[in-house]
Amino acid sequence: MVSLSSTPYIHLCQVFQPDESTIDTSILEKSVRFLKSKIKGNAFYGKLLNVNATHIRATCVSKAVIDCAEKDHSDVIILGASREGLLQQTIKGNIPENISRLSNRNVILVRSA
Repeated sequence: MVSLSSTPYIHLCQVFQPDESTIDTSILEKSVRFLKSKIKGNAFYGKLLNVNATHIRATCVSKAVIDCAEKDHSDVIILGASREGLLQQTIKGNIPENISRLSNRNVILVRSA
């Protein structure tokens, strides 16, 4: 996908509840370091590739991700699948499904092996 854009950009986003007194962005920071380590000198397919991250406080994860993608004019939203059970999804809602249904962006869901 990076090769399709003249100005490729990866924006990682982690959503936290507004009432959380402390937030742990260590996973977000680790992910940025990992992506940057895979890109030699920030060049990918001969293009400069920017990797940035931000954290957002919001009550609705789906809406926060969609708003972030729209604000950044993202072409694709890539989501990591959670391991929540059916009961938790029923209570909290199926976040990937909501994002793919409500967003006009392409959505890719990634599950770990």
